Amino acid sequence: MLAEHCRRNPQQSPTDQMFRQGTVKLPNVLVQQRSSVRDLLKHPGPVVKRPVARRFTARMVAALVMLSVLSSCSTRQLSDTVPGSTAQRLVTYSLEKFVRDLMQQSEMQSLTGQKIALNVHFLKDHALLGYATQLIRYQLERKFQVEFAHHNEPAQYEVDVFFNSIGTDYDSYGLSIPGFGLTTSPDSRISILSIDMFHGITEGYALFKNMENATTDRTQRILARVRADNVTTPILEFPVNQLD
Repeated sequence: MLAEHCRRNPQQSPTDQMFRQGTVKLPNVLVQQRSSVRDLLKHPGPVVKRPVARRFTARMVAALVMLSVLSSCSTRQLSDTVPGSTAQRLVTYSLEKFVRDLMQQSEMQSLTGQKIALNVHFLKDHALLGYATQLIRYQLERKFQVEFAHHNEPAQYEVDVFFNSIGTDYDSYGLSIPGFGLTTSPDSRISILSIDMFHGITEGYALFKNMENATTDRTQRILARVRADNVTTPILEFPVNQLD
């Protein structure tokens, strides 16, 4: 009989045919397991989602803590005084560079062999104003063979040199962490990586007045910068630009 039924239902295995006909009985435990699997497939439970919002909040808190500990710094200090040797060299070197660049201006050619009256101006009295005046006088005499008119003496040209800046510029950029009591000052920080830029800056221009025909001319604004930069880490410090 079983063989005849299998011939009538060739797509079903003999075991499946016996289970369907009730010839073989499954234990109650297997029947219950099959029912549980069938019910789970028909009615799946809720999908368990990972706590994405909780993880995002934790990462944000960690990032804020890191930012509070590791911070970037940027400071700038401008000074027109020259208290130390490095500052003095930076300013005087920038003055010399300014005067050299000034002599390269095409407008200066008209002063060759002329008698001129030279005036040097700044916003206020400066310790290096006399030094700058002598540098300009020397270069004018050496390069253009000019003659300087004495006080109240008529001159062919009147030359006025205006300075916008004579001083030092200090910039500092980098990353730092709190000192955690390892430094003498409670508010000080330890530099992880710092770039200290100490510059001597001279900026200005010159005006020319022809006393015979009352025509005027001027040079371009000249910026002379001399650098002395250092890179600082907790264990190493080395210069990037050195003064000659």
